Amino acid sequence: MSKLRLVVIVGLLTLSDGLLANDILEASRSGDLELVQTILDSDKTAIGMSNDRGSTALHIAVANGHIRIVELLLDLGADLEAIDVDGDTPLMRAAIGGHSEIFKLLLSRGADAHIKNINKHDILHYAVLGGSVEIIDHTLDMGRDINAKSRDGSTPLFQAVWKNDREVARFLLEKGADIEAQNNHGFTPLYVARAVSNVDMAQLLVDNGANVEAPVGFAARALNNQGFDWKTRSSDHFRVYYLPGSVAEREIDTLIKQNEAHLASHLALLGVTDYDKVVDLFYCDSRDQVKEICSYPVRGISQPGSRTVLTIRNDEEIGRDAHEIMHVVSSDLWGGWEWNRAPALSWLSEGLACYADEPCNGYEPAELAAHILKNTGNSVPLDSLATDFRQHPEMIGYMLMASFVHFVLDQHGIELFHNLWNEGYDGFERVFGKDVATVEQEWHKYMEKKYPNPQVPDWADLTEHGCK
Repeated sequence: MSKLRLVVIVGLLTLSDGLLANDILEASRSGDLELVQTILDSDKTAIGMSNDRGSTALHIAVANGHIRIVELLLDLGADLEAIDVDGDTPLMRAAIGGHSEIFKLLLSRGADAHIKNINKHDILHYAVLGGSVEIIDHTLDMGRDINAKSRDGSTPLFQAVWKNDREVARFLLEKGADIEAQNNHGFTPLYVARAVSNVDMAQLLVDNGANVEAPVGFAARALNNQGFDWKTRSSDHFRVYYLPGSVAEREIDTLIKQNEAHLASHLALLGVTDYDKVVDLFYCDSRDQVKEICSYPVRGISQPGSRTVLTIRNDEEIGRDAHEIMHVVSSDLWGGWEWNRAPALSWLSEGLACYADEPCNGYEPAELAAHILKNTGNSVPLDSLATDFRQHPEMIGYMLMASFVHFVLDQHGIELFHNLWNEGYDGFERVFGKDVATVEQEWHKYMEKKYPNPQVPDWADLTEHGCK
């Protein structure tokens, strides 16, 4: 007999409720049937005790697959429908654990298979996460909706995609799961598979008929929003959406020509001649309209994974269309929009988009960067720009990185820059064959030579209001 069990048995009648709860929960976790029986023989109320997450002995025994303890607890009256802080029941724990025999046992004792947790995950969502096709099939036989949506709009197929469980995804598709279902973000299972770099899962979905050209993400949210009465025009590379009576409608012919020109310029910069994709570009009348679609009150934003640009056009303010289009094109051609890569690549992607954009209030980004380096005392080390780009003021971070991109392209060429994009900051020295400090010095000298006496009299206004 273990020392823990001896202490518990000898001192059982004098233990506090807290200790008693810890003992029965630990015994249920470890599978110690004898100790669970001993504790309950002494105090049957221990069966309802829970930890700080609301998990009872039944939750824990189920989650760990200890069917004999589960049977004992059920025989002694454990609450089948006890919920933890997430609203999970023991049946949900059985499903997510893939414990099919326990799952069937709980159902035979009357467990409710229709309840949802606080995130509106139902038993089928949990069964998919558990990966047991047997439990999934049983759940479907009970009439559960194969396309039931959780709080964020995800169906069970989304859960299989997140887990990269191709066996379960294939089974769900065979059973009629909606391959084009959209969650609250406008994402489809295919979009999520690509976003998390699950290449084989993405191919499975495509092989089963997923629409690779369907509007998703911001585009889907914009088109599904009944508050917008979009008009549309198409060109070789754009589906342009605008509102009746808007500034964009008045200027639509010019805008289409300008954006095709922007895209052609971007492709030339990237060394690409053929691009057969179509970008969904939405012209909103205000930042509030942009916010209604993407939750951010900005004048322009791109979502490269969905090839979507949201921008504004009114008599007082216009978006930076060229900037956002470069985000879409560069990430589409080179990758980097995927959720595991995008944050670490922001220093280069924003620098490239800013470099490829139109002048800022008449200034080239490199000229503004030269001013920052020489006149403001606000220069930021390259290491910090690469690793903490979003922590710096926009005008400083964006212009410095645009000038760095300018330097790299002019002095080293697009091939090296492409390699840096692929390798990221971790591969900086491999790409350049030099340490960061040396390259940084070369960059600063290049900028000083190009703009020896930068003059930006309206710098204060630029830092406050940004580029117009």
